[in-house]
Amino acid sequence: MNSSLAATFQLLDRDRDGQLSIEELWNGLSDDGFTEQQVEAAFFQMDLNQDGMITAAEFAITYGQTDLDTRNEKPHFDAKFPILWKDKVAPPARYQLRRSSIQESHLRAMKLFQLIEFADFIEQVFGGCNFEFVDSYGITVSVQNINMYHINDLFVKPLSERFACSFVELVAEAPQEPTWFLSHVTIRWSTSCPCTE
Repeated sequence: MNSSLAATFQLLDRDRDGQLSIEELWNGLSDDGFTEQQVEAAFFQMDLNQDGMITAAEFAITYGQTDLDTRNEKPHFDAKFPILWKDKVAPPARYQLRRSSIQESHLRAMKLFQLIEFADFIEQVFGGCNFEFVDSYGITVSVQNINMYHINDLFVKPLSERFACSFVELVAEAPQEPTWFLSHVTIRWSTSCPCTE
């Protein structure tokens, strides 16, 4: 962490315990004109392991001072859904931080450009990176036959698990109201995604 960033962290860390609480962040940022909602959103973004405190490593990562894969301090959680494709391609930066906390589930809509970016990334993993995965039925998953179960288990859960949030909270800066609603009742999750177009 550079000296300026370290000094900022130390200034915010009023009780000198080496981590920031949301109250410490609020005390440090409210004087600069930040609203309570902005401070809360910043806290959720910086608290990478969602343990309710921001370490110096998390603070540095948020400001791009170190690499998520090579930092000394790893998030303290046991991944139930590991990122199986991470050796082929690194998760994009847009999926490495929680951008919002949306309490009302009906405001967790995905915008079309977010869905397209996500679909493009999935295609990159399977197409450009030669990632191979065989599901529990013995079917080799590809861009042509991937379904919502595969997407959920291979991408959504692994990317959102450490934040204990919905996927949209990784990509949305604020609540997003839906224009249309599609349910798994309307589209079967087992139907391959290219067949749902």
